[in-house]
Amino acid sequence: MRCPFCSSPAQEILEQCPDCGFVLTEVQRIFGVAASLEPGLTDLDEIFSKGERRVLSKALEHFRRRFPQCQFSVVTNAHPSPNLPFSVYAFWLFNTSGICRKIDKGGDNHDLLLTIDAKRGLAALLVGYGLEPFVGPQHIGEILNAGKGELQSGNWADAVKTIVNAAESHLAGICSGLNQTFGIDIQKIYEADKFRTHFLS
Repeated sequence: MRCPFCSSPAQEILEQCPDCGFVLTEVQRIFGVAASLEPGLTDLDEIFSKGERRVLSKALEHFRRRFPQCQFSVVTNAHPSPNLPFSVYAFWLFNTSGICRKIDKGGDNHDLLLTIDAKRGLAALLVGYGLEPFVGPQHIGEILNAGKGELQSGNWADAVKTIVNAAESHLAGICSGLNQTFGIDIQKIYEADKFRTHFLS
């Protein structure tokens, strides 16, 4: 994993970042107790219309069907402490809001969380520890940059769709690489409904 404050490599078992001293419990003191969130779309800032929420929920469900071990969630909420990087707030949500199942810890966590602050035009994408070997900082940057134009113009619904599609394309590329490297035919596994036990296991 990487520290959400300074982006330096860190270990999940450490209580604080060895480089900058970031401590999650200190962030909890600043932000308080996170509201309990459900996986999927949580539009706290109500930046999407009813129709857009329906479309985005379908896009997230499509992602889930294609990659059953991964849960892509989206949360819109204003950053409560602008003095801290937005990535720290997203990290706090990811780890304390219950949006990830408690059993999916460490390498078993293949979830993704896109957090948007529409008021300040900020967005952060986090991935679970189990995805980090496949979706590194550069990949995260590329996925977010895919929706940069829509984010900058405030076209939030299209931005989310573009980012979800970019993440889906990246994971599909991983599957293709597994096929080429190990001779694993991911498509056949998927069609046989055995994809869950083979992808990223």
